[in-house]
Amino acid sequence: MQAVKLNFPLAKSAGNLYQAQKNFPHSKTWVGQALGQIDLPAREDSLLGLAFSYDFSEKDAPKVTETLSHFTSVDFSMGTFSGKVLAAMLASPLVELRLDFAALSKEDLENLAKQESIETLWFTGASLRDEQLVHLGPLPKLTSLALKSTALSSRALELMSGAGFQSLRRLHLPAKVYSHRNAVEGVERGNIVSWRQEVEPALLGQSLELGAVMDRRSILGSTVLLFATAIAAALALLALGLYLTLRRGRRQRAAQG
Repeated sequence: MQAVKLNFPLAKSAGNLYQAQKNFPHSKTWVGQALGQIDLPAREDSLLGLAFSYDFSEKDAPKVTETLSHFTSVDFSMGTFSGKVLAAMLASPLVELRLDFAALSKEDLENLAKQESIETLWFTGASLRDEQLVHLGPLPKLTSLALKSTALSSRALELMSGAGFQSLRRLHLPAKVYSHRNAVEGVERGNIVSWRQEVEPALLGQSLELGAVMDRRSILGSTVLLFATAIAAALALLALGLYLTLRRGRRQRAAQG
């Protein structure tokens, strides 16, 4: 088994290194810090990944350009997102990319659309508008797209339907799904829909119509509201209990006086 030689000539770690399963959802095994010279075994059944640290910046990227080209999975969710760092990573043969909580521009998405090796994209909590997703339609290998905790609406799916996405099979949506078009397994866990196209129409170049109608409220928003209501109710009960205790104490002192 050959080793991948990585070199991070930085004063501080660029982040955490990991190996991930090739199949979705790409479960990770953490293998060390991205600092100094490192030799890692190259495994054909795994993705080699880097989760950027919060203080890795675009100024650091030119120092590790050659090393970044070895990674097939990159996670920005623990760092500060930078469009320039993303552009530097797109020279790598990326299969999986996590852009959770990132504020993405049109330019960022247009650059992503050129990354033909991408199979999985995570946008959990990312700042996205309905019309922006169409930029990802040409990606030939994109099979899994996670859009949890975003502000996207059903209109985003309508726009996606005519924008390509020929290989898309799994879509994790931000809200409860009430109806869908052509989801092969129906609605899974309330907000996951999957598509599969028969070989014959695919070979003929026929597009697969996809779509879903979602709740206007995101699952994250509903969860936060539920917790906030529970906390408010608990505080109200505590205040009521304290008030009744103090009131009882005053009555007892008055009776004794």
